[in-house]
Amino acid sequence: MIYGGEGLGYVDAGHQSFATNRRNSVWTYYRPLTGDPDGRRMAAYRRPLADWREECLADLERGLPGLRGSVTLLDGWVWGHGMILPRPGFITGAERREAARPLGPIHFAHSDLSGASIFEEAVDRGVRAAQDVLSALGAPYASSL
Repeated sequence: MIYGGEGLGYVDAGHQSFATNRRNSVWTYYRPLTGDPDGRRMAAYRRPLADWREECLADLERGLPGLRGSVTLLDGWVWGHGMILPRPGFITGAERREAARPLGPIHFAHSDLSGASIFEEAVDRGVRAAQDVLSALGAPYASSL
């Protein structure tokens, strides 16, 4: 994230690479469209890519001066990212527990099952679902939790 910026940050798609001589990279930049969801979505669809390009690069350059001169291609998508909006009582309530129950052999591993859409919850839910499946299959494993 960039202090004072409008975006939620950017991710270098090669951030897990061990290469020491990378000259090019692909980044993903996230920009929330807050407010009236339907109105903001429709306005975003009508907006030309050139406007998005300028706005996003200006935002990124707040923390990365001169970035614009290094960009060779910029694509854009209006892509919804639905997330859970917990209500009082949801995290400890029966509705959340019921949603987390397996349906036969199908085990759920979404972070929303914890009531908060954050990376750490997604990892925890994925590991728990994998361990539940292994247990149901009678397969031995060592817990990583």
